Amino acid sequence: MVVIFLFGMGILEVCHTGMAVCRKTLTLNDSEDLKSTINFDNHFTATHVLHPATYLNKLLVSSAEGGLQLWNILTKLVVLMY
Repeated sequence: MVVIFLFGMGILEVCHTGMAVCRKTLTLNDSEDLKSTINFDNHFTATHVLHPATYLNKLLVSSAEGGLQLWNILTKLVVLMY
């Protein structure tokens, strides 16, 4: 399963193995650049993604195994695991 998520001026793609953040410029010369990728652990199968309104550069990702991870997509680090 792949989830496409609009995040600021970018597009975020989340699949079961990781996240890819693409920057999409909204100009006449539309270009799409891969900005960064994040790989999940082998024991974390992503199913959904949510951007909490007041959390800057953070995404909450749920897994099929029942856990949640709060990611900072700029630093590419897990902030919290639930």
